[in-house]
Amino acid sequence: MVIPLITPATEGALLVPYPAMLDVPHELVEDVAWLLYEHRHTRSTRRRKLGCFDQALLTLVHLQKNETFSQLGASFGISQATA
Repeated sequence: MVIPLITPATEGALLVPYPAMLDVPHELVEDVAWLLYEHRHTRSTRRRKLGCFDQALLTLVHLQKNETFSQLGASFGISQATA
């Protein structure tokens, strides 16, 4: 689900919702998710609790909002150790 939001910072970009709004363009999350997908595919990594899109979103939330791993885990429905 994407929500169009027009602000001077986003210039009408589609934003990605998670339990709170994150001021990050949807395209950025998709780009990071594709990088994660390619990395996982190249290294043949095991299955993860979070998909590439959710892991990219979690990473961007952590970098932008500096939330603790406990807060991230609660927001994404995973354990603190997984976050």
